[in-house]
Amino acid sequence: MDDKFKLQVAMVEAACANVGWRHEVFNGLDRVERLNLLWLHGYRRRPSWYDQVAGEIGKEASNDAATLGSLFRLDTGNGEAIAVVWHMVWSGELDTNLSKRLTMETPVRAGLVA
Repeated sequence: MDDKFKLQVAMVEAACANVGWRHEVFNGLDRVERLNLLWLHGYRRRPSWYDQVAGEIGKEASNDAATLGSLFRLDTGNGEAIAVVWHMVWSGELDTNLSKRLTMETPVRAGLVA
């Protein structure tokens, strides 16, 4: 960091502190998190069949043992539930650790957005 940038960071931190906010310098994403977000970007649009399967997915995600695999098993073979699961992760309706490689065993829980 050069001196000008350090000064700007200090000024922004002070301004944020004055209104009760915190500040941190964004240093980028690690490779796994970046790739996970790129994957999820393909599911950012809510599927037209969302309402038909989201309730069942949300109910399963409320289970403490829910994983991506347990949610994917709700699919009837047409891929619709799987697409909704990915959309729900993208939108925050389902929460999982995107900084780790996603597998069928990845824990998932109901997110903050509903």
